[in-house]
Amino acid sequence: MSGEEKPRRGALRWVGRQSVNVATAYPRFAWQATNPEAIRAEGENIRRLWAVLRAPRPQAATIITDPEGRIDIALTAEVSGLDIPHVERLLAMRMRRTATTFWACVSVATAGFLSWVAAAIASPPEFAGLWSGMMTLILTLTLGAKALEAALHNWQVRVLRLGSVGEFLRTADTILPSRRGAIRPR
Repeated sequence: MSGEEKPRRGALRWVGRQSVNVATAYPRFAWQATNPEAIRAEGENIRRLWAVLRAPRPQAATIITDPEGRIDIALTAEVSGLDIPHVERLLAMRMRRTATTFWACVSVATAGFLSWVAAAIASPPEFAGLWSGMMTLILTLTLGAKALEAALHNWQVRVLRLGSVGEFLRTADTILPSRRGAIRPR
């Protein structure tokens, strides 16, 4: 019998181990939920995370603006201890991230809404359909708000000026974000 004809025991062992993990998951988690040491350890984790959230942000992590709200790249670079091209690269990366966030939110919201519409057409009207419709509406509105926030941040980086949502909607040529743009003041 050649080496190619031998059965693969490694894969079978892995499947067996995963099956045991799945079969014993609930008893393990039930024990951890009632185990005083585990509860104390999780409480300590929560205290540490809270301390991290409450810690003051370093000054170097902020963007410096002038009194009109325009982003001052040179001063931001100086305060952060970076050079100007590095700050411009960080702003360009922020622009790409906000564009990706915008399109991801729009895609998920659209897919969720269209799947709900298809399910509503295919099923008879009942309370469960109304409930799922309300949940879908809430999810769609939440994702829409997040997409609008991402578009606002993208616009702020494009024009190098901090502005409100109202300013963005009144003055932007488009609400669609750009993945690339000039990071130079106009």
